Amino acid sequence: MIYFPKILRWISPVINFCYVGGAVVHQKMYDWKILRKKSAPLLVVSVGSIISGGAGKTPFVIWLASLLQGKGYRVAVLSRGYKREKSVNGRESLIVSDGRTLLCTPQEGGDEPLLIARHLCGVPVVVGKDRHAAALLALSCWGTEIVLLDDGMQHRRLAKDLEIVLVDATRPLGEGLPLSQRDPGSALKRADLLVLTRTGEIEQSVLEELRMKLRRECGAPLIETAHRLEKIEKIDSGESVSQEWLKGLRLFAFAGIANPESFDRLLRDQGIRAVGKEWFRDHQKYDQRVIASILKMAKEAGAEALVTTSKDAVKLNQAQFLHIPLYVVSVGIKLITTDDNSFFEQFQACLKVNIQ
Repeated sequence: MIYFPKILRWISPVINFCYVGGAVVHQKMYDWKILRKKSAPLLVVSVGSIISGGAGKTPFVIWLASLLQGKGYRVAVLSRGYKREKSVNGRESLIVSDGRTLLCTPQEGGDEPLLIARHLCGVPVVVGKDRHAAALLALSCWGTEIVLLDDGMQHRRLAKDLEIVLVDATRPLGEGLPLSQRDPGSALKRADLLVLTRTGEIEQSVLEELRMKLRRECGAPLIETAHRLEKIEKIDSGESVSQEWLKGLRLFAFAGIANPESFDRLLRDQGIRAVGKEWFRDHQKYDQRVIASILKMAKEAGAEALVTTSKDAVKLNQAQFLHIPLYVVSVGIKLITTDDNSFFEQFQACLKVNIQ
């Protein structure tokens, strides 16, 4: 299980307070024009959150990019490439995918950009600390009309036309995760569009209270969504299997994501029960030592197969699991309070307000 030392739990509120305070000062420097924004000659849409992970930004970016592509826009996704290991220059843009072919490894591009690229056909993905340079690269290479900034709320250097902010209904301020909050709750006022995620995982009374609080603190339109299981595949063959198939197996679950409890709930809601599980920290690196530990725990639990997330799977390969099947669960976004067309109309309306 994820283990946070007691000392970290004790001092994390102090560190969080200092970090969030620093973030407020940094944002104010842009508001006061001490730091200058750069504009790019295309539409810039940010998808972000006030917490560091687990709000559902990656599946939402995948869903939104597919929606905009279906409406005829030329879309690209820009990401910082958090936790990527290899870079010739920390600020140099790297093309993860040109929309047709994956052009780097998870270590070079980061696990989430690789996941996004694998799910999106015809949508380029670029990583780089300098999002302005990445946007210009997307424009010059593919004539991009809209760039989506994955995890872009805290990035202010590139001027934005729309700020979409995700709030995780199960832990709006990152409750239970040390050092997870990156902005104060008041930062939600910067949102042009609020998206409440994982609404199906909390009690209706709690959800209604959260709705009222968000409407008081932020005047932006509020969209509600839920996570849904999209597909299950075997990592060796890519063969799709049914939920019923997994229900009949003794499974050992593992994941290195920000909110593994949500993945566990998703499995249980589908009637898929694990005989054992191990949760790692977000962006876990799967070296041979970690893989050996997973296989050992699975054997001790009497498991006959393994199950993990699509984010973890981009860092794994079938050669690591020759003697036990590994199944990969892909999670998507489902709109609850609206439909795709109505959302797109609201999206356009928010853009018109911001670009006048």
